[in-house]
Amino acid sequence: MPRPRPLSPFVVLGVLASGLVLLGLTVVLEGVVVAAVRGLSSNEALDLVTHDPGGLALAQLVGLGVPVLLAAYLSEGGPRGFVSRAFAPCPLDRVLAAFVAGLALQLVMVELSHLVTDALPALRHSPDQEAALRETLRIHDVYSAITVPLALVVSAPLTEELLFRAFAQRELALRTTRGASIGVVAVLFALFHMDGASVPSILLAGLALGAIADRWRSVRISIALHAGVNLVPIAITEEILPIRGFNDTDPSSHLAPLVLVTSLAVSVIAFVLAWQGPAPRGDSG
Repeated sequence: MPRPRPLSPFVVLGVLASGLVLLGLTVVLEGVVVAAVRGLSSNEALDLVTHDPGGLALAQLVGLGVPVLLAAYLSEGGPRGFVSRAFAPCPLDRVLAAFVAGLALQLVMVELSHLVTDALPALRHSPDQEAALRETLRIHDVYSAITVPLALVVSAPLTEELLFRAFAQRELALRTTRGASIGVVAVLFALFHMDGASVPSILLAGLALGAIADRWRSVRISIALHAGVNLVPIAITEEILPIRGFNDTDPSSHLAPLVLVTSLAVSVIAFVLAWQGPAPRGDSG
């Protein structure tokens, strides 16, 4: 049955908050199971789960998948209407351009995070945290070759774009304006990731994701951009292509000016190409 009016912003925020809570609960539950099966302490099991890409992928699919299902049932037209709007057709060449924009945007985001930690050193990750993150994203066997891309390039872009752009952004746009909804959801998206040093860079990505999803009324294109951003850290390692300020181990290093300028130019040009074309008709979201 169609809804007579948009959902309350408090309902929208509640669905987003449930994603954060369920994500945490899923990780804790995985830790309990691992502790029981392997005979580890709770801290050891949680550390193992949070650094296991397979565990992270499962946590994303369950912890964010349940709120996405709830969002689909709350949305106008139910699950069928939600899926139809979310995955509205979008030109393939625009989707590919958005993917390229995401690849280049990742380097810009990393440099922005470096600038934040230069200004606020307390937000910088410790060497142990950085080493653990690199190991989590490193592909070194068949298991990691499957689970790392599943977690970063499939699960995270799909669930987050459905939850934030297809649901929250659309619902808030019906209450306010499209521009306001893009900005508010981008802020919530940045805060959702709970990484102080990365808030400005994730906010930048959130604005780009929200704008392109709104432009084409489809999350197909924002999923592509999101996947491009997330692919770079696992595809370009120091062993494959050393890039100072990106995949080296010096937390104080910065991208070379030429690399930064090139990345910024490619991301802007590709984003503009993804933007081009007649605006689709129909409902926003």
